[in-house]
Amino acid sequence: MEEAKLDYVLVPMGILLMAMYHCWLLFALFKYPRTTVIGLNAESRHQWVHAMMTI
Repeated sequence: MEEAKLDYVLVPMGILLMAMYHCWLLFALFKYPRTTVIGLNAESRHQWVHAMMTI
């Protein structure tokens, strides 16, 4: 029965931690896009498309 009580605490904490990480990631992506790999890739893709369109 002790494992069940431990699961009632650890599972919600894990879900909460994962949700907090994703909220932070979205905030960082929109506020400071150059600090994330996703933002750097998007900026590089934008510059590449612009360069291809001007050629």
